[in-house]
Amino acid sequence: MHSDEIASFKFGPGFFYLGIVSIAAGVFILSMPAPGYAGSTLIGFGFLYLFLGTRTYIRMYPDMMAVGIGGANVVRYADIKRVEKKGKSVHLHPRDGGKPRRFGINQLRKEDAASFLALLNAKVAEAAGAKSDAATPEPQAVGDTAHAPQKADRPADSTTESVPDPVPVFNGLVVTSLFINTLVSVLAGLDPAGPGMVLAIVMGSFVALSLVGLLLLQSGNLKAGNILAFIGFALFVPIGIIGVMGVARHVGYVRRLEATA
Repeated sequence: MHSDEIASFKFGPGFFYLGIVSIAAGVFILSMPAPGYAGSTLIGFGFLYLFLGTRTYIRMYPDMMAVGIGGANVVRYADIKRVEKKGKSVHLHPRDGGKPRRFGINQLRKEDAASFLALLNAKVAEAAGAKSDAATPEPQAVGDTAHAPQKADRPADSTTESVPDPVPVFNGLVVTSLFINTLVSVLAGLDPAGPGMVLAIVMGSFVALSLVGLLLLQSGNLKAGNILAFIGFALFVPIGIIGVMGVARHVGYVRRLEATA
């Protein structure tokens, strides 16, 4: 937990249940005489669901909140005009009149969802009040210099804020996953007893897709890059989870930098 974190809500229960069921079903299928690829695929997706259960969360800070896998989406309270709950979703209406941002809270526990909404509304109201106070300063009498803002009275820039460590796009987790995924694709094409070149081409396409996503992240296109990299790594579960973790670390780091800039 960061030093300035005020609350954290995990999406764990729903994903954990899906993960346990998927792994159990995969083990059952693998125990059959002709399991095929269905059993290993279910087990892979089970581990992916367990990963999502630990890495998908809402973390709230004094001035902003981080939502999603690895906290990739960062929203400042001062940029929110109104919070609206519709069914199992939350709509954040921005002050600039743009399109509302939406995310689901159906995976949260009922009590966690209520606590999150109460705290979010309080922080939005607090940010709106602070913004209004800053926009209408107290009138000062002519010649009154006793309460004039002096240089010594101004608060110094904070040097104790927690700043995340730099995380490059091609970090160790991403490089490891890319290497293993590429190796598996090549071995699948060279194996004479395996499905052959067709499977190798499919796997290679997903490796290329994840690489394109990483290059988009490198160029600053976080949304498209994050989606493409996630899809590319998802085929290779559970090894692909390593790459997903690396991408989530990078995106979360960049989002936090943008929010605190």
